Amino acid sequence: MSARKSVYQVDGAAAAAKKPPPAATFQLIVSAKGGELYSDFELTTFGPVEWDLAALGPACEAAYNAAAERRGLRRLDGGVLRVVNAVGMSRAVACLALAPQLPMLVDALQPAVEQWRTMPFAGGLGG
Repeated sequence: MSARKSVYQVDGAAAAAKKPPPAATFQLIVSAKGGELYSDFELTTFGPVEWDLAALGPACEAAYNAAAERRGLRRLDGGVLRVVNAVGMSRAVACLALAPQLPMLVDALQPAVEQWRTMPFAGGLGG
């Protein structure tokens, strides 16, 4: 069982409400005999837990680290977080190219774009 899943099962309000984690961008929803099952790309691969926390900010990162420490799991890796945050922001900004076909994206992506504008160039990956 991954660290990510362990924390969501115990501490995640989303899990308690039987909803996917808030950062789940690519979700798979399967109707099963016992109800709906949720998964996302990171939960079905060996990707780092940091993907699930991309762009959620320091408060969510601190909450994850506290829960992971209580369970003896690894804390988030700051270098990996910088990479996934940079990729996530690039992905959000790139989605704006679809705004002419789906105007509702502009409002939906506005918080991400505002956050991206406050970040260092390339998420600070240049040094």
